Amino acid sequence: MYTLPTYRYFAIYLLLVFTLTSCYKEYIEPNPATRTNDKILSVMKEWYLWNELMPQNVDPRAFSTPEALIEHLKYKTLDKWSYIQDEESYFQYYNAGQTYGHGFVLKYDKNNALWLAVVYPNSAAGRAGLTRGYQLLKINGRDVSSISNVSEALGAAEASVVNLLQFRDTNGVIKEISLGKDVIQINSVYHYSVQQAGTKKVGYLVFNNFIETSRTELDLAFAYFRDQAIEELILDLRYNGGGRVNIAQYLASNLAPTGSAGKTFVRYSHNPSKRFEDVEGLFLSPQYNFNLKRLICITSRATASASELVINSLKPFMPVTLIGENTYGKPVGSYGFQFEGYVFNPISLRTVNALGQGDYFDGFKVDAPQTDGLNKQLGDAQEPCLAEALFYIQNGSFTGILQRRGQTVENSKNNNLHQDSFREEVGVF
Repeated sequence: MYTLPTYRYFAIYLLLVFTLTSCYKEYIEPNPATRTNDKILSVMKEWYLWNELMPQNVDPRAFSTPEALIEHLKYKTLDKWSYIQDEESYFQYYNAGQTYGHGFVLKYDKNNALWLAVVYPNSAAGRAGLTRGYQLLKINGRDVSSISNVSEALGAAEASVVNLLQFRDTNGVIKEISLGKDVIQINSVYHYSVQQAGTKKVGYLVFNNFIETSRTELDLAFAYFRDQAIEELILDLRYNGGGRVNIAQYLASNLAPTGSAGKTFVRYSHNPSKRFEDVEGLFLSPQYNFNLKRLICITSRATASASELVINSLKPFMPVTLIGENTYGKPVGSYGFQFEGYVFNPISLRTVNALGQGDYFDGFKVDAPQTDGLNKQLGDAQEPCLAEALFYIQNGSFTGILQRRGQTVENSKNNNLHQDSFREEVGVF
């Protein structure tokens, strides 16, 4: 989800409501749930990208929950993302980089086995010694192969949730661990290192979340790459579901070719009644200049929104090569409207790059399909996606192993691991 908070707009709306209603002495203030639904409908009519395709003559008070109303109003042909979230969880994640969970990211392989793809060190899972490469076998005694909704089986993102989990560890040993959920401090730069591709020094950056705390982490990685005098960069976005556009802008500005500052990073377009809001975002003056001639990205179906925005925005200015799996396909974004203890994020805008290219609702296709090496650690030069990227940098071609074998790498079950757009973007269980 691209998130562009514009709470000023809703402040204006609230002022208008007060002005119109305060002159009626008989007016009875509706309860908070009713007020929330009224405001959702008002925002959707004004700001929703597909507001002309919404159902007409809707009574917002006929819906028992905000979620039910949003689901009714959404243009389901394209919109899988408009959501409402309690403001505490929302700001805890985007502003502070914190969320509740066990502390791991999950991914199915092509055989429907479920693996720990990322484990955050500062989490219950990290403290328990779990790592990428553990296979999740059972949740509270149930084989994961029999569970259609993993998110539901693992329970809410709350501190009171405890699960009994069975794993096969990296040595093949079966382990059973009782694991609680608690606050995780997300490190959005999960890994960075310098790899060797022939004679070339290659920076490798695993970037998982576009949140306000990301800038400091990116600076540490970029400073290291600068000091190591890297010549190429591999940006690993395979588990990055998106986030703040200002962080995407900062990341892309530091990777763009010399002379890109001030050029079009992104163009926004809104519904017909909001055309005056259509603006451009520009590439910033880079704090770090690597003089890159191209960018190699590792992607998957979890690569979405702000991650795809970085890819799309850089394409007019440099070759961007994709390795791994096709991306998710989310060329739209939202504004956050805060009221009644919620933040409502309706899809409000389309994005295109400097050449007017967008509408990639089917995602970006990779140049080289490659298997996610879930049994290898991120940063291991033998991990298939990283190995493919290093081979390409060194040889100027791809291994073509999967194409020759006629293999596919995507598993549709990965598209449904999280059951709401907010948790999908956070990405952590």
